[in-house]
Amino acid sequence: MRKVEYLTCLLAGVAVLFSFRQATFPASALPAAAAAASDGVTLAKTAHGGADYLKKIVFIGDSRTYGLRHFAMLEGGAETAQVWTPLCGTMSVWDMQNQKIYLPDTGAEMTCAEAAALKRPEILLISLGFNGFELVERDYFTAEYLKLISALQESSPESVIVLQSMFPVCRSYTDTRITNAAIRKGNENILEIARAAGVFYLGTAEALCDADGYLPEAYASDGCHLTPLGLDAELDYICTHMIPEVRK
Repeated sequence: MRKVEYLTCLLAGVAVLFSFRQATFPASALPAAAAAASDGVTLAKTAHGGADYLKKIVFIGDSRTYGLRHFAMLEGGAETAQVWTPLCGTMSVWDMQNQKIYLPDTGAEMTCAEAAALKRPEILLISLGFNGFELVERDYFTAEYLKLISALQESSPESVIVLQSMFPVCRSYTDTRITNAAIRKGNENILEIARAAGVFYLGTAEALCDADGYLPEAYASDGCHLTPLGLDAELDYICTHMIPEVRK
């Protein structure tokens, strides 16, 4: 996809996001992801799975996931079949299950559930929330995420589903509505969703923050979208926190 089309769609998405109201997150705190590695949901540290493990994964996500295709980080490069995003490169939190993703190997657009039924991936790693989590109520976000998970489980019951934490933003990030404190609360919500749905949770955010909890400036080009260096850190964390039953 041409860079101009990608940027145009991103700007349009931002305009839509700003039309929704601010979210309110509950004051009650869930256990931190880093402390939950023994809960049977949060993936714990393992040996490095390497390319063989990485090839098993299909990535569903927003513009932060699209970077894996844009920078040719996976098998197949810029035409990798492992990244499922809409043609514009980004997904929002609204009506997740009905948004259509683009499959480069077929040229078709379809919902994530339709793609899962067709491709039957071994692992589905979902990275959603950044595009709108702070603009919707917690209950809405939870319900939409659960609908997507349910649709995927129904269409491809053999696929193992992993919910990945949202990454922090850099200190230089200028959108004050998206703070790292809000992202941490959003990740607590995603962990809770994983528990409710009986799927895995991957706390990748812990590998993408500095001592003060910010995304390192070298890891992002604009304060939030990962550079190849940041994507390398993400992929390394994924490969060192493997799903027990599908290790190599």
